[in-house]
Amino acid sequence: MLPIAARFGFTLVEVLITLGVIGVIAAMTMPSIYQNIQRKVLKVQFTKMDAVLQQAMKKTSQEFSVDSFNDFNTLNTVPKEENKPYFSEVDLYWGSQFAGVTRLTRNDLRTYKKKVTNFKGTKEVLNYENVYGMEYITVNQPYMYLLQSGATVTSLTYFYHGAGDGITFTFDTNGPFQGPNRYGYDLFIYTTGGWNKLCNNTDTSRFNGRGCYDWAKKDQNPQNPAKGYWDSLYK
Repeated sequence: MLPIAARFGFTLVEVLITLGVIGVIAAMTMPSIYQNIQRKVLKVQFTKMDAVLQQAMKKTSQEFSVDSFNDFNTLNTVPKEENKPYFSEVDLYWGSQFAGVTRLTRNDLRTYKKKVTNFKGTKEVLNYENVYGMEYITVNQPYMYLLQSGATVTSLTYFYHGAGDGITFTFDTNGPFQGPNRYGYDLFIYTTGGWNKLCNNTDTSRFNGRGCYDWAKKDQNPQNPAKGYWDSLYK
């Protein structure tokens, strides 16, 4: 008669089959678990960075005697050369709001050879050093400010496409080195204007992502406001 341990043991084949089933289940569920973690991390990073930026915008507005960044829109002749000294002063104060930063120029960023992907995630739309805020249109010397947290924010710019435009800057909630460097995920454009503010899962143009900040802040899916913005990422 077999011992009790032998009668109730598993054969090698049974163990291998069980491990195989567990492996299949893990392979099916791990991507979903990983993406869920990514979504939560991106949301937390956005919330923290947005709080920093809101405070910086408030102080900059007060320093130049305007109620908010929207009031800079009244100066809609910004691209003219004579406005550069004024907005360079605004930008200098803006940059001073970020403690312990490293200032990166376009040449610095160019050495990293990072690309930016549109919101849909299907197309590289520009080099990282060319994001809004890194142009010489509004200020004399644009910078990207690398914060101690690893996040980045650019100088201020004002692209003039008409009366609907305004002050604009780009920020990256985890910086250029961690990725995905994708509009609407870790990379956002803040603008007081309304030109081409796209944010959807169908448009493949390089402008798709310009409008994602507003939806991310409200935590609403741009295609279905009844759903959460962050819960809809990677889907």
